[in-house]
Amino acid sequence: MGSISVVIPPPQLHKILNKAEDEVEAMDSQNETLQAPYTIINPEIYVNSFHFNVANKQLTRDIPEFIENIAEELGLAFEKYWGSESEKGEWKTVGAWDTCQKIVARTANRVFLGTDIYRNEVFLDNSRQYALCVFGGGIIINTMPGILKQIFGYFMGWQGKRHLRACQKILIPMVEERLRNTSRLTREQNFKWTPPFDALQWIIEECEKTEDPKQFEPALIAHRLMMLNLVSVHTTSNTIINVILDLYSSPRSSGFLEGIHEEYTRALAEAGGVWTRYAVSQLYRVDSCIRESMRYSAFGIVALPRRVNSEKGLQLDDKSILPKGVRMTFPMQAIHHDESF
Repeated sequence: MGSISVVIPPPQLHKILNKAEDEVEAMDSQNETLQAPYTIINPEIYVNSFHFNVANKQLTRDIPEFIENIAEELGLAFEKYWGSESEKGEWKTVGAWDTCQKIVARTANRVFLGTDIYRNEVFLDNSRQYALCVFGGGIIINTMPGILKQIFGYFMGWQGKRHLRACQKILIPMVEERLRNTSRLTREQNFKWTPPFDALQWIIEECEKTEDPKQFEPALIAHRLMMLNLVSVHTTSNTIINVILDLYSSPRSSGFLEGIHEEYTRALAEAGGVWTRYAVSQLYRVDSCIRESMRYSAFGIVALPRRVNSEKGLQLDDKSILPKGVRMTFPMQAIHHDESF
């Protein structure tokens, strides 16, 4: 986690998380967890991180628009990496971690990019390795003292930069073309072009709001795309892998699987064989299964790092005061396994 942290009692979680940014801040704490100066390197990305507005606003709001494409890509990707119905009955060994990352990366990038890049194996491999360098590198660097932190930080940064550049090489031509078309649409009344409905276009729109010319550098936009990519792919992959392993390792797995199969078959039939927002909303057992797995197999012992940002410090419920700069976390695993919650 980086520096020493104060673990806050669970009853105070919501109270502290709802504090204003001038009292309790989140971004610097998260950057410390990732060791962003070493793993992400460019402060324009990890300090001025307006690309996450795309995830917080457009993607969250418009995800129903992508449901059919997501379902199609998940089906195609699982068939490629895990096998198709025609192979039913045959044993096949698959690496859960690698294949789930590729499946999620393909599906997420179909939403982010809307082009065939999401099926480019070179792009998928390098984007997966970049995510490992950032998240895995942050974990390793945080364990290192003094000069070793700088040495390992430089090495992990170099590794990550190599994979980032491989992805940028693929993304930049598409970004440049999109910037040209977006500019022409603004300047030329007779230019016939409909902006694609994807994360790349939304990032360009966020760049326009800054009124800062350097934000339109294709390499910088490609890097912002990769940040969306690694955050969504890493967390979602972990979730899916845990769900699969938790489900199949349960003594009651056969009953659970029968219930889930019955539910999604019925929901899909009621929707006319096409996944829709309503059809997904009927997957109560699937939703419950995912939630229970996320509770049971938490990503870590503690989570939600925050830092006291107020000059006056932060007063806790027991009247003790944490000075400015103190790092806080919450006992996620303890909360998830406490029956009182």
